Amino acid sequence: MAALSYHNALSETVLLRETAWVILSAGMRETVVRSKFPAICDSFLNWRSAADIAGSAESCFQAAMQHFGSELKIKAICTVAATVTQKRIRQNHRRGPR
Repeated sequence: MAALSYHNALSETVLLRETAWVILSAGMRETVVRSKFPAICDSFLNWRSAADIAGSAESCFQAAMQHFGSELKIKAICTVAATVTQKRIRQNHRRGPR
């Protein structure tokens, strides 16, 4: 069996987008999520950064709720962005100034 090769690290944008897809897909038909996902991406600033989403969590939440009716799922996506932001802040703090 060939070893897996990871040429590209998982970017924050990909992590946020893929996590949102998984959250929204739980218990939903794939066709439903697929039809609503572009609007969800727009609502969450096209996943440009966890910090931007966390900083605009309320407006992202309100925008996303216009397209997807599960408050818990939309809140979970906001929570993921906040968690990624906090982990990045802690990681940068441990590294110290460059």
